[in-house]
Amino acid sequence: DFQSSGEFTLLRDAGMELQARQTPVPAASPIADAHTGLTSCVSVNSAVALRVGQHRVTYQPDLAKNSRQPGALILRVDGKPIDVTGGAFALAGGGRVLKTSAGGIQVQYPGGTAVIVTPGTWLGVAFLNVDLNRARATEGIMGAIAPGNWLPALPDGTLLGARPADQAVRHATLYKKFADAWRVSETTSLFDYEPGLSPRAFVAEGWPEVAPQVCRVPQLPGVPVATAPPTPLPRAEAEKLCAGVFDVARRKNCVADVAATGAREFAQTYLATEKILIRPRPLAPKLRAPENNATVGSTNIRFDWTKPSATGKDPLTFRHCLWSADRLYDLNNCTVLAKDGSPAQSAWLTYAIVAALALLLLLILWFAVGARFLIVQLLALAVALWAGWQIYLVQTGRTPGTVTVESVAPGKIYFWKVVAEDAEGNLVESETRRLVVK
Repeated sequence: DFQSSGEFTLLRDAGMELQARQTPVPAASPIADAHTGLTSCVSVNSAVALRVGQHRVTYQPDLAKNSRQPGALILRVDGKPIDVTGGAFALAGGGRVLKTSAGGIQVQYPGGTAVIVTPGTWLGVAFLNVDLNRARATEGIMGAIAPGNWLPALPDGTLLGARPADQAVRHATLYKKFADAWRVSETTSLFDYEPGLSPRAFVAEGWPEVAPQVCRVPQLPGVPVATAPPTPLPRAEAEKLCAGVFDVARRKNCVADVAATGAREFAQTYLATEKILIRPRPLAPKLRAPENNATVGSTNIRFDWTKPSATGKDPLTFRHCLWSADRLYDLNNCTVLAKDGSPAQSAWLTYAIVAALALLLLLILWFAVGARFLIVQLLALAVALWAGWQIYLVQTGRTPGTVTVESVAPGKIYFWKVVAEDAEGNLVESETRRLVVK
């Protein structure tokens, strides 16, 4: 719906902000958008910047003139490059940055909001799919649209009303008034800049044109000079390449991108993105003891919960979180516990095999010694079935989890919960319980 050029605030509230750099790219043909009613040449997200508490996180291409890997994406926190290949990078005050299985990053905010960025490359330009989970922010290019309006509000709260009937007025409203209002400046930008670059360096004046016939890309930092127009793909072929995208709206975007650019790479990135977004999330751990509002001693407090089963081939990681009422919850301060057992897919099969073997043993004993030792036979069967059930519990991760805290401050109030994390970094929390220390 928005094909401008430059750097914009996509979404923000008091706790988070997400900015994106939009870069014009060579396209085989302009695309028509039903929401805006405009036909435009296209731009892609080529860099993202985020505010997480007091930190800045940037994921952007290397545009330095003397770069050894020009265009390579660099991940930075507060301007310093970081490496997340070996595990998550914890942010002070809550939040994490971690690598995804699609080769991109996930930025998690305190409170549960997550931004997932999946990269792809086409014609030497890194483009980024940006997706959000559980976002509460309502301001920005991706902000909430009030009833009777066709665009989100401006930063000062001004509403732009219904979509103008005149195409030229509609284009000017979207790509001048609305775009310029949400365009970042040197004082509001969260990005890192190479020498000689600033927010203005990425703005192509007059982009996109009104009702263009061809797409001529202006020369901007990081944009290659097109030697020839890209070859368009028939819509039927684009639909075939995007057929594996499950979400209807995402599949529609995939088809539009592939057809407009003639590039199969966009379909591959959409598919990689969706593998992360539709991955089954684990169930939440269930707390057992202490009960909510329980009164406990100040030493050797035992916490019990039930482990949920893993939903994929990888086991879960559990964190026990305990914090005093005068402090804020912070995942980074939780205690990392042992992983659970094997995935649940084969658990019922294992239990069935053990039960079948137990029944076979009972039949063998029955024919060997008859009914004289029926009680012993039934006892042996019960033991075998119990052992099989324990194997099932271990394999599904439904064995109780336990941790003992040696001491806490007497006379204080604490909260506690257990957090499960899968291999993709998705977090699922139990309920939060309160306890009073004697």
